[in-house]
Amino acid sequence: MPKAPRSWTDLPLVEVVWLDAAINTAQEGSLSAPESAATFGGLVQCRDIGYLVRMDRNVVVLAVGLVVDEPAGSYRHSNTLDRKRVQQIIHLTRPSLSPEAKLSISGGPKMEVI
Repeated sequence: MPKAPRSWTDLPLVEVVWLDAAINTAQEGSLSAPESAATFGGLVQCRDIGYLVRMDRNVVVLAVGLVVDEPAGSYRHSNTLDRKRVQQIIHLTRPSLSPEAKLSISGGPKMEVI
């Protein structure tokens, strides 16, 4: 069993570049027709940002959407990626955690609610 981090601030913030299966419901064709069989299927590159909880030779596990006001440091969801599909892990610089460093959202552009 992996050792749990003491706090979410102990976890590195990363961007994971990985390949996922391409799903295209608009793509139709015949598997026996060479022109449609040549374009059938494929992979799509994805990028997920989260806190790196665990990485071993099989998986990369991210915690996404942390709830920082809770003492236990709960998260909204986790994402487990097959390590064979991971192309790159980019360590991101975490913004300062000081109250003065928080961005103000009150002076930003007005958004129209639809």
